[in-house]
Order: sequence, then C-alpha cells, then structure tokens
Amino acid sequence: MEEEIEEYINFDPSRDEVLGVFGNNVHVRGVKFLGEEDSEIVLIIPRKEYLRVWNNWLDGKKSKCEAYQHYCGVMGYTFPVDYIKQDYQIDLTVFDETKDVDDPDFVGSINVDVYKVTKFDDYHDFEHG
Repeated sequence: MEEEIEEYINFDPSRDEVLGVFGNNVHVRGVKFLGEEDSEIVLIIPRKEYLRVWNNWLDGKKSKCEAYQHYCGVMGYTFPVDYIKQDYQIDLTVFDETKDVDDPDFVGSINVDVYKVTKFDDYHDFEHG
C-alpha cells in the first residue's frame, strides 16, 4: 500500500512578496509543500483577509518580542483553511543568485500553480530565531 503524501500551502506575511493588487485581491508569492518537496505558488487573497492576517501576524510578533524583551527574528507561517486551486498557472520571474547578474541565465521564469484563498487560520506557526 502506498503512503499518502500530505500537501499543504502557506505563506509568511513578513517574507512573501506581494506580486500585485487587482481589484480587491492581493496576489502574493507563497509555498506549496508536497512531502519533502516544496514549490512556489501564487495566492490570491481578498484584501480584507490579507490585512486581517497581517494584523494577526503583527499581534503574534508583538507578543514574542514583549515576552523576550528584545527584537526577535520571528518567522510565522500561516495556513489557509478555505482555498481552491485554480485551473490555470502563472509565469513568475525568478533570479538564480548562484549566477552573476550579467549572466543571461540570472533571470528566468517558472510556471506555478495559483490558489484562491478566502480564509486563513487565526493561528500562526511562530518560531523564535
């Protein structure tokens, strides 16, 4: 019997790149994990939910900083609880930082999955660094 591989998606509001804002949706770069493999994805999030997640994340960071009484390199992933994979993909620009900026292969693109997220978990998986 084959072992089922768990897939999950997430994003860290402090690290993920806002790719664009279209209408009332914020498009961000996120991560999809499938077993030991990870890949970049695009998350389309209603602006109101995006701002709610950011405020929630900031409250979590504040509690860690105040608990340790110093600046802290806290990372805090958040996980969507309501999302749908879209039936199309988007090309994203990527940079190969192992190459010189003048190398023609320094800039490339990858084709990534797109997920429409309507709700994120209130809990952030914080790690104190």
